[in-house]
Amino acid sequence: MATYKEAGVDIETGDECSRIAYEAAKATFPVRKGMIGAPVIMEGGFSGAMDFGDFYLVQNDDGIGTKMVIARQIGKYDTMGYDLIGMVADDAICVGAEVVSVSNTIDVEKVEKDVITQLMEGLKKACAEQKIVIPGGEIAELGTMIDGYVWNATAIGIVEKEKFITGENIKAGDELIGLASNVFRSN
Repeated sequence: MATYKEAGVDIETGDECSRIAYEAAKATFPVRKGMIGAPVIMEGGFSGAMDFGDFYLVQNDDGIGTKMVIARQIGKYDTMGYDLIGMVADDAICVGAEVVSVSNTIDVEKVEKDVITQLMEGLKKACAEQKIVIPGGEIAELGTMIDGYVWNATAIGIVEKEKFITGENIKAGDELIGLASNVFRSN
């Protein structure tokens, strides 16, 4: 497979669904107008920001997706916590936020103590290294509604307003740094 389309992913429909979801989200914004926690309209991007006076509270969600398939195939789950933090924290970091907490949800066909132990040990280590707390989470045993494990998280970050990165100052000629990798990697 060389393209998303060949892999069964419809990017155009996905983008349209994201637009639908964001329009629904924006429809809720007026309920906090003039209050602490008023949302900031941000077209594009993967984080949402709320106004908390001198700083923005940033929130976003993500998961490890197909990386769990690889973990399941090799029977090794103890590094998945690092992947989860990488996937959810990167979106907050892109706007300049410091991630302070992560909550997570594990949807599973059948709970396996050894797998949960490995997942949570990895998450605990990754969070401790980055000074992120885990204030809560959930494990949902769903039986035949799901095959294997789906692991997602919500990150909460903070950023001073004057340090918030919008991308509006990006221009042609700016330098971009890319890192090569010859192993499994993420976006």
